Amino acid sequence: MRYSLYAAAFAAIVGFSASANATTIAFTNYGQSDGITTNLTQPVISNPNAVNWTGQPTGGCGLSNCGWDPFGSSLSDQHNWIDIGNAGALTFSLSDPALASSIKDGVLYVVWGSPNGDNKITLSDGSTMTLADFPNVNQKDNPAGYLFGLNVAGDSSITFSTTETAFEFAFTSPVPEPSTWAMMILGFAGVGFMAYRRRNQASALTAA
Repeated sequence: MRYSLYAAAFAAIVGFSASANATTIAFTNYGQSDGITTNLTQPVISNPNAVNWTGQPTGGCGLSNCGWDPFGSSLSDQHNWIDIGNAGALTFSLSDPALASSIKDGVLYVVWGSPNGDNKITLSDGSTMTLADFPNVNQKDNPAGYLFGLNVAGDSSITFSTTETAFEFAFTSPVPEPSTWAMMILGFAGVGFMAYRRRNQASALTAA
């Protein structure tokens, strides 16, 4: 059921992305993460304006805003994520081995926790993206963040930046497209059918 959100969101967004400004980062899909996206070890941050977090922050964090677990704090206290504050920015090389598990076929998968308009992603080709561009992104009604597959083919780096609020995000593993899930279900059904036939054939031979 939850994965159907991705299918619906993708169908709704295709039209939008086709008419979007050419400088907007292209993406393959998005939907609420709801804590179901894969929790990966994040690149270790060494920057006075950013921190690595596990679970929901408690107490001071040394930033202008300690942020909120983009996976949804009510679902797990073990998710790894990154928080940027103090009008900071972080740039990651897309060839960094730490991102290898998050990139497939030129698409980088990210859980984006904050829809604030001052939080921005910029690729090395100059294209940018903010969640304020999408009116149906409303974290008030979503206890977690949003999963995006960002098209980074041909780019060498990606930068996450904020001017006022916190920017919470995490790199995650690719989520199968709805068509992939359909093929997987058909595959499982076929395996089950073959097992059923073999069981019946074995029973028939035993009876004979």
